[in-house]
Amino acid sequence: MIKTINIPDDITTGIMPIVHSDRRSSARKQCIGLLWIFFAAFVGFSLIGSMAFAVMYGIEQNRRMNNQTITVDNNSNLCLTRYCVKAASSLLESIDEAIDPCENFYEFVCGMQLKNTKIPNDANSQDIFVTLETRLQDAIIGREYAKHSFSLLVLLFADLLTLSTSNNTNKPEAIFNAQRLFASCVNETAIVADSVDVLLSFVNTELGGWPILKGSTWDDTTFNFSQLLLKLAEYGSDVIYIAGTQIDDRNSSIQAILFDFVGHLRRLYLLVNVTLVDTDVVIASELDYLRNVSLIIDQQPPRVLQNYMVWRFMMSRAWIIPRRFRTIKQQFDQVFLGTTVEQARAMKCASYVNYNMGFAVSKLYIDKYFDKDARIESMAMIDNIRNQFIDIINQSTWMDSISKSRAVNKARAINAKVGYPDYLDDNNNTKLEKDYAEYNFNSSFARNVLLMLKLNVKKNLQALRQLLDREEWIGYTPTIVNAFYNPSFNDISFPAGILQTPFFYKDAPKYLNYGAIGTIIGHEITHGFDNYGGLYDKNGNRILWWSNETLSAFNQRKTCIIDQYSNYTVTQIDLQVNGEQTQGENIADNGGLKAAFF
Repeated sequence: MIKTINIPDDITTGIMPIVHSDRRSSARKQCIGLLWIFFAAFVGFSLIGSMAFAVMYGIEQNRRMNNQTITVDNNSNLCLTRYCVKAASSLLESIDEAIDPCENFYEFVCGMQLKNTKIPNDANSQDIFVTLETRLQDAIIGREYAKHSFSLLVLLFADLLTLSTSNNTNKPEAIFNAQRLFASCVNETAIVADSVDVLLSFVNTELGGWPILKGSTWDDTTFNFSQLLLKLAEYGSDVIYIAGTQIDDRNSSIQAILFDFVGHLRRLYLLVNVTLVDTDVVIASELDYLRNVSLIIDQQPPRVLQNYMVWRFMMSRAWIIPRRFRTIKQQFDQVFLGTTVEQARAMKCASYVNYNMGFAVSKLYIDKYFDKDARIESMAMIDNIRNQFIDIINQSTWMDSISKSRAVNKARAINAKVGYPDYLDDNNNTKLEKDYAEYNFNSSFARNVLLMLKLNVKKNLQALRQLLDREEWIGYTPTIVNAFYNPSFNDISFPAGILQTPFFYKDAPKYLNYGAIGTIIGHEITHGFDNYGGLYDKNGNRILWWSNETLSAFNQRKTCIIDQYSNYTVTQIDLQVNGEQTQGENIADNGGLKAAFF
């Protein structure tokens, strides 16, 4: 039998982004970007009076208090560039001067931003990450769709995914297909013409039909639950449980199978001509859930199961069918997510193409917009902050010498991925074309989506028999506004999408960049030593490398962080923060700011 390993329910696997899909409480997430960006720097400014914002803030305060003009002596340390003035303006617009920072620093820092920021009707949150994601999408959709966007920065970008009328024979086929995919997505006329027929044909021929539509003509004697699960898994719809390939935590040099039942697994991998053998390792998580859901499934009649499984598939496909059906889905989203209107079609399509063909999109974005000098400066910042983090480790009094030495070695071994993989900066497009060789799209968006679903699953399953490349960008692309720590690779990643203002600007004073992207760099490094990342050694293997004494001391300090955050109340909903649940991010926030500041 294929060996199965049980992973405790409270442990999850995978890379850790600085922003999670289940973002934190609404009050904190609206302001967390500004808290990191401006006020990591603000702490430094309040201590170093010669720096620009502290001086400008002091001038403004004195002017208001004394109602007189203040003259500033010429000071070479005072930054008066256009960028600095705009950054100072953002700083002043965010703070609430009515709040005593010694009483409530958070409200002082973010008070006006919280009061003045409006959440768009097509979103359920708004923060600096959403703003930058919108800016990237504007770059992707180009001038043709600028009139549908509220971002003024769209005028700086043009036509990345808009198919050109000229025949550019030098353009990689992967880019042509990304543009075809986008064109099919925004073509509402074509979507009306064929999407419903394509999806219903798929449901009837591949999934066994939808009883709620067929009524009494649906034959439950043909129902095959195992076959239905297999077909849904083939198209990336893991309704009951997830099956796929991931890194083996115990040995990060190989791939392993993310839990499923053995028979189902064998059939699933055979779909891509991968034969499982008895030595393959299966990582099984959430066993209690699987047992309980199996009991529920066993009690349901075939019609209920078939209706539910097909409904789950169709719910995720609702956005690819005509607007009259999407309006019904929007009513659901208004209750479930709080959004009152559908996101602009071009923005939705840009996000979809970027997610599924991100390296082709990144090739376009990097060639046209990304300042490649930003990689060099960012790498220098990473080295500086890493060295400071190592100094913090060496100066710690709670770690014994053995654990301290291992921690230093792990910090030194952290690999940094910055901007984009090197092959995107090369005129040789061999790898790009190879990776997207099967991504051939036409004018039918529904057919394109079904093909994309199948290709994504195929790529994941085939990875089981492929050599693991630690330099590969797995799970994210350069055109994403986020940063990551991957414990299985012991690496940190800062895509091109986050190396833009206000996080980073190559000509900004260093104290601005260190207060912004520097804090994020420190955040990701600290993830390697938090309650989860600290479970992995310098090679990415899940091995306990702390001594018992050091681990006990760490847990005491971790408890302090948990207790501190558990005492915070989100006033809008009158609920306390769950410090236990957010401890990893809170440790990384505090450690990252400290490393960047020092």
